[in-house]
Amino acid sequence: MRPTDAGYLALYDVASPANVLGIFDRTMDDAKRDASAHADSLVLPWFNRSWHDRARRGELAVWVVLTYVTFQIRIVVLDPTEEVRFPPFMTHYLFGVMSNEMRISCPTGKLSLDQLSDLGEPHTEALAKVPAGTYRVGLINLECGLTSEDEQTDWASLAADTGFTLVIQSCKS
Repeated sequence: MRPTDAGYLALYDVASPANVLGIFDRTMDDAKRDASAHADSLVLPWFNRSWHDRARRGELAVWVVLTYVTFQIRIVVLDPTEEVRFPPFMTHYLFGVMSNEMRISCPTGKLSLDQLSDLGEPHTEALAKVPAGTYRVGLINLECGLTSEDEQTDWASLAADTGFTLVIQSCKS
């Protein structure tokens, strides 16, 4: 993965409605318009709100990743029958915790992980392939503390030594 020039990391199915060329720039333009319509309003909250709304609809999961170095991401797919509660440090996103978990819809099961500014760019292959469905997702970073009330899951053992670990679990139907 190359340096995150935009600071936002997105996980999404290649068929997601968010995976459209130019969506990043259009979202920024909309945020500028919305901010200018409200006196003393900043652009960034409007921009983030747009991505938050898309995340709530399951179009993608978004994390702020402020790093200017190349990093690795390890993917861990959990057994869907395991009862696992994702701790808050895995779902921090934009201006705080979105919920106890983030969910993404995967109509094709072909997952991609990119900067928001790269949405819609052609890809030769998916980062991971999973059965089509809805997935719980979380991102572990060694710097996030790795503390949890859930003593049954050793989150620290899942954290990659160099970078991030993306945790995916199919939702029960």
